[in-house]
Amino acid sequence: MCIISIKVDYIYTQVESMASYVRCKARNGRVYVYENRSYWDKEEKKTKHIRTCIGHEDPETGEIVPNRKKGDATRQRGQQADYEGCTDMSCGNTLVLDHCARQLGLLESLQSVFPEDWAAILTCAYFLVCSGRALSYVAYWTADHTSPYGRVLTSQAVSELLDRIDAGRQLEFFRAWNAVCIQDTYYAMDVTSISSYSRARNMVEFGYNRDKEKDLPQVNLLMVLGGQQRLSDFLSCSAWQSD
Repeated sequence: MCIISIKVDYIYTQVESMASYVRCKARNGRVYVYENRSYWDKEEKKTKHIRTCIGHEDPETGEIVPNRKKGDATRQRGQQADYEGCTDMSCGNTLVLDHCARQLGLLESLQSVFPEDWAAILTCAYFLVCSGRALSYVAYWTADHTSPYGRVLTSQAVSELLDRIDAGRQLEFFRAWNAVCIQDTYYAMDVTSISSYSRARNMVEFGYNRDKEKDLPQVNLLMVLGGQQRLSDFLSCSAWQSD
């Protein structure tokens, strides 16, 4: 069974030559498209046709899918081989944040206090700035973004990192960081509380709750902000009670 469809706007530039599309449905259900070129035979004084298969019809869009030319598959395999081992990574955000870390002196402070962990700490910070999601998702982000860590940062590695950043090392970092921010002449301090439903956190306690959530334990967060640079100079998270 043949379904003939003529496209008026598809005309060859050769003199006395025209072309049309002929669609033929095969037994497998696929519709093959043939280019039907007609020409005038001067010797026999009649019109003749040359039919060439140019592809098949896409069943969803109705568009013609051209036949692959000889050697296309070989070239495609060669191109795939050329790109084997290559990865596509996003680097724009990392480049900007790297520049900020160097200009602010943050990179130098982290490297002096955390010589082995500074890259992982910066990577966690970059992830939080760019996505705002929980650190449990950092592995997915580092899989397709460049970072100071240089490879995928797993959730297990993050847990081990947080265990190593104890209160003593935090204070040591803030001392180094304050030396960078020493040009501030005045500071602003504020305290807030964060309630928690968790029963596994040993640092949450019941106390004065400004949000009036009396049935929930809380942790208190204190931040000191430099008045001129507008950078956080000190941060403390504890279960002490405020009133």
